[in-house]
Amino acid sequence: MSCNCGKRNCTCGKIHNPCGCGKPACEKCPKACNCPVQVTTDCVVFENDILPIVGAKQCDTLTSILFSLEAYLGYLDEKIGDKVKFTNTGVGNSIFTEDSDGNINLKGIVGGTGIDVTSDDKSVTVGVNEGWLDGKIDSKVNAIPKVTLTNTGSGTKLVTGGPDYGVKTLGSSDGTLNINNLEDGGVNITLNKDILPKGVSNKGTGIKLANDDGSISTIKSNSLNISKEEDGTVFIESIAKGFGYIKEYYVNSGYVVTEDSPSDGSVIRPFRTFEEAYKAVVGNGDFVHPDNKYAVIKVQTYSETSINPTINTVTIELQNNVTLVYTGNDLYMFDSEKAYPLLSKNSDGNINESFYMKLRGQGTFTKTTIGGIVNVKGSRYYHTEDSNNPNSISFVINESDTDSLVFLEPTSYLSEYYDADQVDSLGAKYGDRYTPAATYKLTSRLEPLYPVIRAYGESNPGLTYSINMNLGKIKIVTAVNKAISVTKLNIGGTYTIEPYGTLISVKDGTRVDGHPEVYAPKSGMCMVELIESTLWNSKFTAVNGGTFSHYGYDSFFRLVGKSGFNSCSFDYASNYWFNSLFDMTLATVNSFAYSGTFAANGKKLIAGANITDFWSTGGNFSTFDSITDNPDLNINTNGTFVTINGKIYNSGISAYASNNDAKTAGLLKNAIYMNSTTNTISKVY
Repeated sequence: MSCNCGKRNCTCGKIHNPCGCGKPACEKCPKACNCPVQVTTDCVVFENDILPIVGAKQCDTLTSILFSLEAYLGYLDEKIGDKVKFTNTGVGNSIFTEDSDGNINLKGIVGGTGIDVTSDDKSVTVGVNEGWLDGKIDSKVNAIPKVTLTNTGSGTKLVTGGPDYGVKTLGSSDGTLNINNLEDGGVNITLNKDILPKGVSNKGTGIKLANDDGSISTIKSNSLNISKEEDGTVFIESIAKGFGYIKEYYVNSGYVVTEDSPSDGSVIRPFRTFEEAYKAVVGNGDFVHPDNKYAVIKVQTYSETSINPTINTVTIELQNNVTLVYTGNDLYMFDSEKAYPLLSKNSDGNINESFYMKLRGQGTFTKTTIGGIVNVKGSRYYHTEDSNNPNSISFVINESDTDSLVFLEPTSYLSEYYDADQVDSLGAKYGDRYTPAATYKLTSRLEPLYPVIRAYGESNPGLTYSINMNLGKIKIVTAVNKAISVTKLNIGGTYTIEPYGTLISVKDGTRVDGHPEVYAPKSGMCMVELIESTLWNSKFTAVNGGTFSHYGYDSFFRLVGKSGFNSCSFDYASNYWFNSLFDMTLATVNSFAYSGTFAANGKKLIAGANITDFWSTGGNFSTFDSITDNPDLNINTNGTFVTINGKIYNSGISAYASNNDAKTAGLLKNAIYMNSTTNTISKVY
C-alpha cells in the first residue's frame, strides 16, 4: 500500500495513514487500528547533535546519512581493502595460518620439554622450567671425572690438602730466581743473572762460552747429539769415520747469486769457486784439522784455486769431465808432506792421528807451475812404528770402477824453457804439417825430478799402502817428468800413459844412433819407476802417437833394487820411442816375468846385463833392434810363441819321441811338438 498524499517524500507531521486513524505518518498507529504505516528513509530524521565520521547533523534524514555512510565505506575499501596482509618473517616456525576463505588463524603456544608457557589478558610468557634445568645441571656435573691434586716427588709440596684443594704460589725469597706468568697460563722460571758471580773467563782458542755479563752460552749443533749427564757433564757425540752424515759442498761457476739466493754450497745454491768450498770445509780449523771432517767437495764446472787443495779426510769429486787447476806455487797439488809436520805425535815419534784424502769422479787435475800432482809418503816412511798403530797417511785415487781421472803435468810455465822447434831429420818443422801451423817445441834444460804421481811406502812394502789406485781408470799425460814413481810400495791399477807431444824433453837435441828421425830421450825419463816396489794386478795401455814417432822415453818401466810384477798385463801398441821397454840396469833381481803384448819402437827389450831369465806368457816385440844387454838371456815363453823383432821364440814346447807318443799324450792333429828323436819341430798327423 502506498501513500495517497501524492508526494514521494513525506515530512513529519503530515497524515498519510490510509486507515484514517488520524495519526501522523511518523508515528506508530495503535494496535487496534491494525493498519501498517509505511515510513520511508526520508521520514526518519537524526535528532542528536552530530556524527563526525559520516558528517551527519541534527534533522538530517536517514537517506542522507546512508548516502554519507556508503561514501565513507567506499573510501575505506579503496584505502585498506587489499592492503592489510599477515606474513611470517624470520627463520623460526610460523605463528599463524590462513584458511581457504582468507581468514587468519593464530596458532596456540605450547611449552616443550623444560619449557613453561603462561598468559594473561595482555601477554604470553615463555620460560625455562627451573626444576628441569636444575636436574640437567646436576647430571652433567656428576658426569665430570673427579680431579684430585696430589704432590709427587721429593721437592717442596705445592698442593694443599682437600677437600678444597689449593695450589701454593711460587716465589723467590732471596731473589735468585725470576718467576713470571706466561700468557698461555704457564710459569717461566729463570735464573737471576744479576746474582751470578762475576769474573768468569774463557780459556783456549775455541768458541767463547762465557759472556761479559757473567752468563754462560748454551751449546747446540745441527749435526751432533749434545746431552747433559746427571753429574753435570756435557756429552758431545763425535762422528766416526763410518758415520753416514757427510757434508757435501758443490762448486759451479755458472750459478747466479742473488740477494735472496746466496751461495751456501748446497746443490741448489752452489759455491761459485773452489776456494769458497775450501773455506767452508776448513772453517775455523786448518787443512789438517778442518771443522767439517769427511766432507765431499763436488766440482761441477772448470775451477781454479790459488789455495793448495790438500785437506785431511776430505774427498774431491770431479763431475762432467771438468778440470780443477791449482795456480799456487807448491811443488805438488796434493801433498801429504805439507800435513806431516802438523800431525800430533807421541814420545816415540809415531803419529797420533791419521791423514788421508780421496780423489774420484770424471775429470782432470792439473796445475800451472813446475811440479807434480800427487805426492804421498806413508807414515812409516818417516818412522818405524808399532805395527799395531791404527794411524796412517794415505791417498785413494778412484773409489769405483766408473771413476776415470786424468793427471796432467803442467806445461803453461814451460815457455821460458823452450830451446828449439821440433824438426824432422831433414830440418822441416813438425808444426808446419798442420794448417794453420802448430807449435811443437823441445827443451833439454829440465830434469825429471817431479813425477806426476809420487808415492813412498816403508821398509816393508806389504805392510802399508800409502796410495790406492786399484779401481777405475787413470790417465797420466807427461811433458818433462815421469808419470808414476813408487818407492817401497805395492801398487795396482789400470793406466794409460802418454807424452804431451807438443812439448818434449830431450837429452840435448841429438838423435838416437841408427835412428836419425828420433830425438834421444832424457836419461832416466820413464813412464813408471819402481824402486824396491811391485806392481800387482795392473794393466797398462797407451794412446798411439799418430804419425809422430820421433820422440818418447828412455824406458817404459825403470826398475830399481828388488822390483817386479805380479799378475800384471799389458796391452800396449804405440809408435813412441823407447830406448828400452824394461830398464833393469839397477835392478837386483835375476829373473823377470810379465804377461801381455808390446808393439813399440825401441832399441832393446831389456836394458841390464844382470837379467838372466825372461819369462813371458805371450806377446809381440816386433820393432826392437836387440833383445838385451845380456847375450845369454834365457827367454822362457811357457809353451807359447813370442815374436821379437820378427823372430819367433818358444822355449816351452813339449818334447815327444814320436807322433804316436804325442797323440797318446793328448795332442790333437796339427799340434806342434818337439821331436826328441830327430831334434826337429814336428806336427801331429
